[in-house]
Amino acid sequence: WAAAIGPNAGAFAEALLASKVHPEHAYRSLLGTLSLEKRFGAERLDAACKRAVRLGALSYKSVKSILEKRLEAIPQAPELSAMPLHDNVRGSAFYAKGDSPCAN
Repeated sequence: WAAAIGPNAGAFAEALLASKVHPEHAYRSLLGTLSLEKRFGAERLDAACKRAVRLGALSYKSVKSILEKRLEAIPQAPELSAMPLHDNVRGSAFYAKGDSPCAN
């Protein structure tokens, strides 16, 4: 049913079901989340589910809050990548040796 709303709603449903030891515990929350389509529309709900999955906020309350505050329309900052390796990045091994210029 969630996938009928959109791919992100389907991904939200799968993540929510997978987050519970017993998937049956997620049914009520999932049905509540899907019912938000009547109030906010399929497109907005799908976008809110995308944001919720990315944030790891897998609950009815989180998706409803995203929709009420219209956060699904605000672009999210891109995820940060690992720091690039180059000569100016010393890392923990350098400081573990006690070679720090700040060490006394």
